[in-house]
Amino acid sequence: MQAIIKVRPYTLALVADYVLNDSIEYFPHYMKEFIDARSHPLNRPVERQRAMVEEEPALLPEPVYNVFLAGIAEAIAQSVGFEPPAWVEKPERFLPRPVILGGSKATKAYMVAETQGPFRRRNLFCGFVLLRNERWREKNYQDQTETSP
Repeated sequence: MQAIIKVRPYTLALVADYVLNDSIEYFPHYMKEFIDARSHPLNRPVERQRAMVEEEPALLPEPVYNVFLAGIAEAIAQSVGFEPPAWVEKPERFLPRPVILGGSKATKAYMVAETQGPFRRRNLFCGFVLLRNERWREKNYQDQTETSP
């Protein structure tokens, strides 16, 4: 008998909640967890991807992170093929002036050149953002389905 795998939903709204309950310095950690969850084979169907981004995240104390969350949501929607949620168009999800991450001129040039459209149009130049990882082996989950908790 095969074990049933339960994958808890991990949303951008949860990322913001975790950061607000913890510390802004852990934002990268929670985003990595989100990308791990998004990459899981049981989370790959369009409806699961949409559910991961549809609820608006609470605003964080750092505007760059609010913009980043909107950029991620829009990039995921584009990559999977559905309309981004309406909250990504709110003014607080855009920066008034360009922010280019990186210290050196060469790094900044790379960030500008490699930034995807959803971040670029928000004035956040952060380089290429990986939306998926290869942590999970597809063959381990081929015949499995999920049941509700």
